[in-house]
Amino acid sequence: MGQRNLRPPAGAREAFLKALLPEALLDLPLEGTALIEASAGTGKTYTIANLYLRHVAAGREPRDILVVTFTNAATEELRGRIRLRLHDALAFLRGETQGDDFLEGLAKRVPERLAERLALALQSMDEAGIYTIHGFCQRALQEFSFLSGQPFDMEIGEDEPIRLEAMADWWRKTFYPLGALEAGFRESALGGFDGFREAFNELDRPLPPVLDPPPPPLGEVEEECRRLETALRSLARAWEEHGAELQALLLSHPGLKRNGPYQKGRLEKALRELDVFFHAPRLDAVPEKMVILTPGKFQENLKGGDPPGEPFFEACEAFLKELRDLERALAPAHLADALERIRCDAAKAKRRLGLRTFDDLLVDLDRALDRAPALAERLALRFPVAMVDEFQDTDAIQYRIFRRIYEGREGSALTLIGDPKQAIYSFRNADLFTYLQAKERIPPNCRWTLVTNWRSTPELIAAVNRFFSKEHAFLFKDIPFVEAQPAPGKKHRPLVRDDQPPVTVWRLPRGEGGKSLPLDKARERVARAVAREIAALLREARLGEMPLKAGDLAVLVRTSDEGGLVKRALGEVGIRAVLISRESVWRSVEAEGLLQLLEAVAAPEDRRTVRRALASPVLGLSLEEIAHRLQDEGSWTAWVEALEEARDIWLGQGFMPAFLRLLRRIDLPEHLPRTPAPERRLTNLMHLAELIQQASRARAGIDACLAWVRRTMEEALAEAHELRLENDERLVRISTIHASKGLQYPVVFVPFPFSCRPREAGKLLLWHDEQGNLKATFHPKEGEPAFIEAERERLAEDVRLLYVALTRAESALYLAFGMAGTRKGHAGRTALAWLLSGEDDPDGHPFEIKELDDGWEERLASPGLIRVIPLPEDGESFFAQEQVEPPSLAPAPFGRKFATAWKVHSFTAMAQGLPRPPSLLQGGEGLPPALAYPAGPHVGAFLHSMLERLDFTSSLDEQVEALATRFAPRFGLDAETALKGLIPWLEDVVHTPLGKGFCLADISRERQLRELSFDFATGDVDPEALEVLLSSMKPRGRRPPLNVERFHGLVTGVIDLVFEHGGRYWIADFKSDLLGHRFEDYVPRRLHQEMRDRRYDLQYALYTLALHRYLKVRLGDYRYQSHFGGVFYLFLRGMRPEDGPKRGVFFARPSFKAMKKLDRECFSHGCKDMPGTVTPGLSFCPLRGWGWPRGRHRGMARRALP
Repeated sequence: MGQRNLRPPAGAREAFLKALLPEALLDLPLEGTALIEASAGTGKTYTIANLYLRHVAAGREPRDILVVTFTNAATEELRGRIRLRLHDALAFLRGETQGDDFLEGLAKRVPERLAERLALALQSMDEAGIYTIHGFCQRALQEFSFLSGQPFDMEIGEDEPIRLEAMADWWRKTFYPLGALEAGFRESALGGFDGFREAFNELDRPLPPVLDPPPPPLGEVEEECRRLETALRSLARAWEEHGAELQALLLSHPGLKRNGPYQKGRLEKALRELDVFFHAPRLDAVPEKMVILTPGKFQENLKGGDPPGEPFFEACEAFLKELRDLERALAPAHLADALERIRCDAAKAKRRLGLRTFDDLLVDLDRALDRAPALAERLALRFPVAMVDEFQDTDAIQYRIFRRIYEGREGSALTLIGDPKQAIYSFRNADLFTYLQAKERIPPNCRWTLVTNWRSTPELIAAVNRFFSKEHAFLFKDIPFVEAQPAPGKKHRPLVRDDQPPVTVWRLPRGEGGKSLPLDKARERVARAVAREIAALLREARLGEMPLKAGDLAVLVRTSDEGGLVKRALGEVGIRAVLISRESVWRSVEAEGLLQLLEAVAAPEDRRTVRRALASPVLGLSLEEIAHRLQDEGSWTAWVEALEEARDIWLGQGFMPAFLRLLRRIDLPEHLPRTPAPERRLTNLMHLAELIQQASRARAGIDACLAWVRRTMEEALAEAHELRLENDERLVRISTIHASKGLQYPVVFVPFPFSCRPREAGKLLLWHDEQGNLKATFHPKEGEPAFIEAERERLAEDVRLLYVALTRAESALYLAFGMAGTRKGHAGRTALAWLLSGEDDPDGHPFEIKELDDGWEERLASPGLIRVIPLPEDGESFFAQEQVEPPSLAPAPFGRKFATAWKVHSFTAMAQGLPRPPSLLQGGEGLPPALAYPAGPHVGAFLHSMLERLDFTSSLDEQVEALATRFAPRFGLDAETALKGLIPWLEDVVHTPLGKGFCLADISRERQLRELSFDFATGDVDPEALEVLLSSMKPRGRRPPLNVERFHGLVTGVIDLVFEHGGRYWIADFKSDLLGHRFEDYVPRRLHQEMRDRRYDLQYALYTLALHRYLKVRLGDYRYQSHFGGVFYLFLRGMRPEDGPKRGVFFARPSFKAMKKLDRECFSHGCKDMPGTVTPGLSFCPLRGWGWPRGRHRGMARRALP
């Protein structure tokens, strides 16, 4: 395939961008900063891959090239596309393909060693630095932890519970000390706690907006509150003394008009309300009618003479003015105080827990670069080339990070790739103005644009260009619209139907009396028209030479509600559709229904909860069926027993087995088909179950899991989105515009561009000033600069959303437009109204067309490109989707033998069935901490998680306290209980001499590898021969036989600790078993018995063999006798420094002869009948720990672990 070359558009403005031609891409400087704007469908990913090729051809390796994008899915796509392009380039150089202009030009410019470099890059793609922005920040902080000041061990997660707790603490400390009346006024200004939380979340971002106007200090506002409360009480006393006279004056004053607020009946009613108010005055309950007591209102309603002139009225006017000023200052002052205090408290809590969020990673790296300029230099050396994809979705902190690393640095290259016309993620804190500022910093000769559209037909490209042809179509002068050009020689599949134009625009009809249709009615009529048109297309149209299929059509909407409306309309005409949304699966009906079921599983004795679960949408029971289960004793008993059984399984085996068993007990296959969209519901249910299963691993108990589910549903924090069904491709796709970005469809319907969601006065609004700084203004009025700018930015983003929607189409587009709605959000305030209007700029006020003239049709229509026709009337239409008859199936004969002896084995599996000694309970009072500490599997898991993270060479006090607070709840332990006696116990453990001249406290962290996962391949394993060999190793004596059959395959395991000391490599395994309540229970004789009973001899043999094979590969001069130190089994409860290795420490070092036999005979490398292509030998995977440092010690592994 030839290079996707780009021709300069007619009238393109060189001051803004230059078209990136093929020769320009080949000659693009490989140093400095450049900007590439890639319009929709112009081959952005292809261009990135070609730039990657150029850097590889120039001698860069994949590990030198940083590619950053914004989602995990995008990183995988980029990795795959770059790998494929490298493969294609190699094939071209070998003469296997031809006709690629770019590769031909590259080969001419870099003739030497190009194939060698490409082959090496292809082999090294696993080292490629392709990350999300957060992944890059995490990598930078950890790889350069000393410069960044970050700990080695960071847990990345959500901090919503911490933030919510900090918000609640601030709320309590701020308002609870106040009286009810004082607190009520302040709380109402914030909209209660829910309103406060919503506003706080809007402001709480990595780079918070500047409050405009700046709020006064909270102390001053509080003082003003107290002063106004005093003033109100004074007014109330004056009313109490002179109220009757004042009322009589207003009722009888000859100068007031009596046809407005001072009409006798209205005035009497208002005065009665004011009389009630003044008898119990409250700042948060000042009635609006108090304005009738002010001289300003008198002047508005004066028919002659002088207005009432009592000092009381002037005092009321002054009070109301000061109250309005206070109300405008109250919320900003409180929120400014809350931002400072809550962010500080949350940061402290996260440091204590060792938790960082994704936003924290950005802030941490930004601060580290500011604090340590050497870090920027190190990062530029580590990644001398960087390409940032989707740069229009960046923010100020992200751009500042890359600017600090690369701007002005010799020998480095930074390429920013994006499209400001597709910046539609402001709700995710993406900041278009950062993009525009970055663009301004880049010299014009380093700005390029891709304008050749490889997606759409030439006719459709011309039609879409017409929509955005007005000057300043995107409202900001720095976002020019450069007309897309069709790709020369590209073969397309046009929509073939009688007289079918590329774009069809349906004109909305008028309502009764020539008025605009209400929005709801307009949406319903358009949805029905879309359904009928799709039915007609599926009957009559072709896509090129092929019949049009349902999967070729997409309907793009703003919200899921709009999508549901279209889906129902399609269902009425017999067309199946799937709603593809990026809304969280936690907001689905299935999430709500599953929570009801799980609450009943957690409390089957609670009759009310169990009754409520019968109404769960997951069950889909009718009212009659629910009533039957409630009234029939047998049905009710069976229902409760099913819940009790699920609870027991959950407690004993975990969530997923309980969930699957419950599905069988409630007979889901019977109920599910009766619900709407059964396939979608089943998919969502299984997706939810997987997420809960993952969460349950870190949360002990049912209650902890349910609390996590409720919190996740409430905040919709989950990143996992709704799944697509396997047969989505055979259905009409209905998608939100946001979810459709990056996708394309042959035929696209955009049915509802006649509605929008304009900004509302009186709410917190975010906007940008002329310098691009983010501002926040509370309760601006229409006409104020903050409101005007916020509404202008809303309209600009709506234009960009419309651009994304229209550019998804390959062959044909449908839209509906016309005047609809009469209030907020009507057609006159939409992006399409702006594009079709004659106005060139909002001109200092919110853009709005009260009435569309008929000229918009003529301005838009274009023969052969865009046809404007009336919205089709309702009529009969039905499309019977083809039902594929399932073929007659029969089992094929199977003539091969199953390799049933091939297994994946581990020590746990091989030791399964051994008799277990009775578990001991923890001791009572007066015992040493190690022997008094709780016992049980959950305690052992907790202790392992602690030892996995402790730095043995440092003081343990702060480490243990922080880690125990963080991890104890995960294992069902109270943090206070978990900490009791733990610090002195672990101090004893790390300082107990191990008998080889060192203790754990002597082993620096960089010489350790913790939780080391391994697997190795093996040929036939003869259990009897293995037993004979093990009997010759420590500990000698009788031991229970292994219950394992002959097998071959893989052996897998996890080693607690591997470390290097004195040029030798050692293994340590931690055992927290409670063997007794005396230290004498941990002497060698007792430990030998425990090692035999639990068959730990087999375990340490497997660990030793795994490390032996690994070191043979990694160390060129490896010798078992000189490099392997031995194995320690550390029984933690028996370890004391004064006893040394005499208690709690078991040591073994298999002889070289035994190890050779274990390696070459018992677990030989030869593997037969292995499925797939598992490589014999060994692989390691460090889970949570550090690879061996390079060059730090002769005896250490020469290379980092894979």
